[in-house]
Amino acid sequence: MASEIGRAAVLGRGQRLARFEIRRRLGTGGFGNVYLAWDPLIRRKVALKTCDTEDPPVRERFAREARLAGGLDHPNIVRIYDFRDDERPWFLVQEFLDGEDLSQRVARRSPMSLDEKLRLLEEIADALAFAHGRGVVHRDVKPANIRVLSDGRVKILDFGIARSLDDAPSTTRPGTTIGSLGYLPPEQIEGGPVDPRSDLFALGIVAYELLAGHRPFDGSGIGELFLRILHDDPEPLTSFLPDVPPALDGLVLECLAKEPAQRPASADDVRARLEIIRRTLDQAHP
Repeated sequence: MASEIGRAAVLGRGQRLARFEIRRRLGTGGFGNVYLAWDPLIRRKVALKTCDTEDPPVRERFAREARLAGGLDHPNIVRIYDFRDDERPWFLVQEFLDGEDLSQRVARRSPMSLDEKLRLLEEIADALAFAHGRGVVHRDVKPANIRVLSDGRVKILDFGIARSLDDAPSTTRPGTTIGSLGYLPPEQIEGGPVDPRSDLFALGIVAYELLAGHRPFDGSGIGELFLRILHDDPEPLTSFLPDVPPALDGLVLECLAKEPAQRPASADDVRARLEIIRRTLDQAHP
């Protein structure tokens, strides 16, 4: 029987959704709340994401996240265990992750060696390559959607606005944006078609921010920010970070090319080039 929880209710400790016992609320997501819960059948902690609205288009996006992310079995992508649309609220069950979001590390300028940063970026690129290879474009790659685990590995989260390349070409009405403002590629801002190279632009911004401590494009408002993304060339990292290898600087700037065709061929190409840069550094500084 479906639970009688109200659609906008915040669940408290000890309440249940289906068999899952709520331990505490972890925060809010794009669709509702995120909870730490206990699965008594498997005897493990899980994270529950709820959809706290009856709006059909929003519910369809929520269900699409479950379908798309649930089909991606990769060590650097959060695992989806279940999706329940026979409960109120709807919810999906995913692995509970320790650690912290990359955005938190960047904000407090957590000390990380260049080797650590390169390994992290390699894992993100590898996860994106896996998703792209299965026809899924994330469309919202940003530090807040990248979890750094306590053992140093990363997991990409939140496929809430992802799309399948099997769907009709993705376009957005002019003036409408889907995604996080500071990480949008030009084609997404302009409402044009989005493909895997759009994720590479966002990955370039994540890499730039991780290395420099700030994003390559900024503005006092949305309009100024969008103008800079659309028209300004980012300042090379080597102009203020002399320890950054030129090959790495070049790769990041290539990801940030305005035209998708001028970006790297694929996320796997980015991963391979990052690995070469890291191994070269290891050989130079054994």
